[in-house]
Amino acid sequence: MKASLSVAQIIFIDGGIWKARQIRHWSNYWLLHNALPISFQGKHQKTVRLIDDEDVAEKCHVWIRNQNYKVTPIKFKKFIEQNLLTQLGVSKKKTIDVSTAVRWLHILGYTKQRQKQGVYYDGHERADVVQYRNKFLSDIFEYEKLMSRYEGENMDWILPDLAEGEKEHILVTHDECIFYSNDGQRGVWAKNGELPLRKKGNGKSIMVSEFLTEIDGRLKLKPTDIEQYPTVPAEAREYLEPGKDREGYWTAENVLNQIKTKAIPIFEILHP
Repeated sequence: MKASLSVAQIIFIDGGIWKARQIRHWSNYWLLHNALPISFQGKHQKTVRLIDDEDVAEKCHVWIRNQNYKVTPIKFKKFIEQNLLTQLGVSKKKTIDVSTAVRWLHILGYTKQRQKQGVYYDGHERADVVQYRNKFLSDIFEYEKLMSRYEGENMDWILPDLAEGEKEHILVTHDECIFYSNDGQRGVWAKNGELPLRKKGNGKSIMVSEFLTEIDGRLKLKPTDIEQYPTVPAEAREYLEPGKDREGYWTAENVLNQIKTKAIPIFEILHP
């Protein structure tokens, strides 16, 4: 081993352990075959990426521009499989992986970029908010002892261990959300410095106010309950088209009315 290492250091500029091992291999091969092993260096099959072809790249650029910044790797993958390969004369059905589509987008100079909006101030750490949050967590911890749990892959229903006189509690959550007509995909595939301009206004909107429970999902009557209680609303959800010239604005009075006329009557029917 020392001899092969010395020879490697004399012959090669970067002679080291690997080169010494090769010298020993060649020596053993010569003793057995009276010839050196055939070198396959430079004889492997050469593969050229389709995306490196200028015509292929141009076809991809044209298709991407026609998508108006709505390109996704999955859409690009379908374009390659269903259109591009056919145009190139590939008759046999070929598929590529999504990761290949992502790599091609990067080669073409496109990256996933996020369109940013204005500054948002998060007041979650205000002293009064922190104080209320701590009280809420303390209260909900006690209430959870009286609530059912859903565990496991099948979400098995586990009833609470109630003492005499205690009743099961069911958590009802409420949320509101506004959807705008100009809401769109935040992330787009684009070249650096070529992000599309977003419309300044949000456009028309619709506000949704909804109640949910773990056991029921959306707070709504079952079909049999609808027939039995025709005067009770079928669901607690409410819509509003906000705006001065539309249906006005959602206020605390609207929420209270929704709770009194919809959420409570429906809940009492579902959980008498």
